[in-house]
Amino acid sequence: MTIPGAAALALVLAFLAGCASTTSDTASDEPTEATIHEDGFTSFDAAIEEYWATAEKFPLPAGEEYPEPTFDDASGSYQAGYGETEAVGAWNCAWGREYLEAFGTDPEREATALAEYSRLVETDAFARSYDPESAQSAVYDSIEKAKLGDPSRVQSVIDGGCPQ
Repeated sequence: MTIPGAAALALVLAFLAGCASTTSDTASDEPTEATIHEDGFTSFDAAIEEYWATAEKFPLPAGEEYPEPTFDDASGSYQAGYGETEAVGAWNCAWGREYLEAFGTDPEREATALAEYSRLVETDAFARSYDPESAQSAVYDSIEKAKLGDPSRVQSVIDGGCPQ
């Protein structure tokens, strides 16, 4: 793996670990104002609720199911958007795997999977949680290379940033 590739993967891993801020353009994707404290944090239960509410809005490929959230500290507090960010990450990983499985064997399935994988850049979680200078550019690069028929960058993202 190249140094830029390793750096991009490290940034994607940081995203999947739950780096998130407290703003969002889509109010319906956020916990209610009543569940967000003044400091921008919310409870474990609200973060779990946010995860599953986001999962409802982002369908997975046929046969796939959302994993249980990886965060499990019921006594902790979580930044608003944390559950959304994790659910969007799981969704994007599932579509990346679907794209790789279909690549070169099923053009229609491949195109559908790439279109869904590419939607990551339209999400609030992407805008909020991916560093524009490094992680966002790596994601854009993986999408552009895939559109040109090169799945290697998508493979790198999946291998380095998604649970198997």
